[in-house]
Amino acid sequence: MGALGWALSHAPLRRRRAQTACGVAAGISVVWCFVATTWISDASLGEIGVEGPSFTAPLGHTIIFLMTSTRGGITFSVGLVAGVLVGAFCGSMILGLFRWDPCEDPRELGRQVSGAALMGIGGTLALGCSVGQGVTAMATLAASAPVTRAAIAEVGLFGLRQLIGGFQPD
Repeated sequence: MGALGWALSHAPLRRRRAQTACGVAAGISVVWCFVATTWISDASLGEIGVEGPSFTAPLGHTIIFLMTSTRGGITFSVGLVAGVLVGAFCGSMILGLFRWDPCEDPRELGRQVSGAALMGIGGTLALGCSVGQGVTAMATLAASAPVTRAAIAEVGLFGLRQLIGGFQPD
């Protein structure tokens, strides 16, 4: 409740009701993932485990499924990744916000690929991404969640400082 109060104390957020509604929808979707997979787990006598949203390992499962279509089959993780991609595409098309954004020069491409590689390494070392550890783990009160969220904030600030001020070696 404290985090909700802190977020709603920001006047510009209160004025943007659509953003607040999207945040509420995201929170409800996390709860719905737990409720739905718990129901499925009970119905399958524990054959299918309870899961919350995450994107580090599920993205790997989705790539393996697309490459082999026999290893593991369609799971909650694969469906989540596909649903988020399709939903984001449809939402951006409906709102007229979709744009193809190619890299303007090789340096930018290198920066984006390096960032993606570092995010993959970080997500693996943290046992989850910002959604998996920051949202899902926090919802289950996992001890790793506050540590991961603090690390994400610190590294994000470091990255912003590098982008804004430029990299300056010691």
